[in-house]
Amino acid sequence: MSRSQGLVLVWILFLTACSTGPGRNQVKKDFQAMHPDYTVVEIYTGEGDGAAVYYHIKYKKPGEDRIHEDEWQYVNTVENMWALRHRETLK
Repeated sequence: MSRSQGLVLVWILFLTACSTGPGRNQVKKDFQAMHPDYTVVEIYTGEGDGAAVYYHIKYKKPGEDRIHEDEWQYVNTVENMWALRHRETLK
């Protein structure tokens, strides 16, 4: 692979990483801002593309052993920022 091909590959990987959503840390921050007493167990991405991405958030409510799950959809805005658009409780 030539140097220019390598640079193109790195650039493509960078652009792909930038368009995959707000990141787990931001999702956790958003979730904890809405539910400060809940304990986040796991956050993982579901389906998505450059315009929207879904995150699954597993959490426990205070005083419960049961794990709940929400699915949050973030959309890429005109300003190229990620905004929470939809929340749904799955379990």
